[in-house]
Amino acid sequence: MGKMAAAVGSVATLAAEPGEDAFRKLFRFYRQSRPGTADLGGVIDFSVSHAARGTGPGAPKVVKSQLNLSSVSDHDALRAGLQPVSKWQAYGLQGYPALAHFVFLSHFGDSHNISAPPPAKRLQLTKGSDDGFIFISNPFLPGYQWHWVKQCLKLYSRKPNVCNLDKHMTKEETQDLWEQSKEFLRCKEVNKRRPRSLLEKLRWVTLGYHYNWDSKRYSADHYTPFPSDLAFLSEQVAAACGFQGFRAEAGILNYYRLDSTLGIHVDRSELDHSRPLLSFSFGQSAIFLLGGLKRDEAPTPMFMHSGDIMVMSGFSRLLNHAVPRVLPSAEGDSLPGCLGTPLPADLPRDSVVEPCSLEDWQVCASYLKTARVNMTVRQVLAVGQDFPLEPTEENKRDITAEGSCHLHGDNSQVKRARLSPDY
Repeated sequence: MGKMAAAVGSVATLAAEPGEDAFRKLFRFYRQSRPGTADLGGVIDFSVSHAARGTGPGAPKVVKSQLNLSSVSDHDALRAGLQPVSKWQAYGLQGYPALAHFVFLSHFGDSHNISAPPPAKRLQLTKGSDDGFIFISNPFLPGYQWHWVKQCLKLYSRKPNVCNLDKHMTKEETQDLWEQSKEFLRCKEVNKRRPRSLLEKLRWVTLGYHYNWDSKRYSADHYTPFPSDLAFLSEQVAAACGFQGFRAEAGILNYYRLDSTLGIHVDRSELDHSRPLLSFSFGQSAIFLLGGLKRDEAPTPMFMHSGDIMVMSGFSRLLNHAVPRVLPSAEGDSLPGCLGTPLPADLPRDSVVEPCSLEDWQVCASYLKTARVNMTVRQVLAVGQDFPLEPTEENKRDITAEGSCHLHGDNSQVKRARLSPDY
């Protein structure tokens, strides 16, 4: 309670800028926050067994929710690198802003080596529903995050997928960012003054139906095959949360540096909002702000750690949210503990996860010591639905044009390349 009070006091002393709403003020506060101080005392960390955010008036309670245990077999979970769904624990926040419900699915046990708070500081548990906003705390089996990190850096960044660098470089120059960057990253510790590699300049990649940053829409005429392994992973997570039949049709991958932020926004681009949006995080931790329907509602801050998954569905798709801060490791240039276990060599024969060599992981690890990667997967169309007819000029607009959410603090030539407006 003391840390929470100190954090609230720090926010209260932050002078509001002209025209600044409640969300923007909290965004600015956490962007400037100092790790290891009372600044982060009010941030929810569900990885520490229902850690309390506070017990004062209006503070949300943690509510227990049920998962659809029969929707995903243990074998299918293993194929995607996930623990059996029966080992996940689901929680939510009771008393959140109108039309919103927050659910937290926590992997049984402490996945981040953080001591749980004393029982007196834990929130009261009650039973709640499992719809709305779902947060899954690292349900991956030990070592299996290696595959998904490698895919984000090595495979998904390749052509024909689209990335922010396409606006400044030719297709030949961005054909294979991994091959052009791996030796730079392997030597990163030896030569810290070297120029940054192309992977370190990467800010976003689109998959499947490629998002149009100008019109903020998808279209039928710009599509490339969606990665089958990521589609399978997404289908299992969606089914476990009660969304059987989910189809992974589009993806936006965001590549964060330690000085990156994701601006305040609402998810509106998909044509079928009854289908969830899935978000997978890997690498360094970050602060996520979940607000209300309007920006004058103060958001609730929470940590996102490596392996965490969020599922946004129903009314939560209309809530403002943002990422004001990526947090450097407390030990300096190091990886989260959950990434220290190698991917098992003996994988199931029908696994969608592929082996990851130590040489490849060396490149991934060097990158993640100062970075975070986020994958968002969404179903764009309802079953049987088609894209609305658009003017020809609209369909031909450059899908690599910059969007509305800035990536701050980047000194590269693509300083104003922006992250996804849909998280």
